[in-house]
Amino acid sequence: MINELKFDTCTNTHTHTHTTHIRLFIFFPKLLMLLFEKEYGTGVPVSPHGDIYSFGILLLEMLTGKRPTDNMFSESLSLHEFCKMKIPEGILEIVDSHLLLPFAEDDTGIVENKIRNCLVMFAAIGVACSEESPAHRMLIKDAIANLNEIKSMFP
Repeated sequence: MINELKFDTCTNTHTHTHTTHIRLFIFFPKLLMLLFEKEYGTGVPVSPHGDIYSFGILLLEMLTGKRPTDNMFSESLSLHEFCKMKIPEGILEIVDSHLLLPFAEDDTGIVENKIRNCLVMFAAIGVACSEESPAHRMLIKDAIANLNEIKSMFP
């Protein structure tokens, strides 16, 4: 269960840098340990790269309703790989059925395409944040910008 997910933004007036902070408290010890083992168990020092990895996995969990500890995942198939294989064509195969609530039908399919595109974008953010190599992970500022873009598609 997520107790708090909060986005804070601050600007340092001396260096003119813009920083985005995420406060995330997870109360699933097994999941939390798995996330730390995956990133930090390899001898990598604690860093924002590890935090973005955990954030990406969290997004993929929200999208799929699956945990990295589920029996279907093993060393040969991770939650990250499972989602990456299904973007974009198979996105509806991996999305948690609770997210696919009936929506207003229209003759043109515009609403359905819009929702599908948002799901693809959301999955792509999760996959980009949870890349194996820290150097290839999406930056948190880019992840937040992309999430805000998805949010703006449904005013």
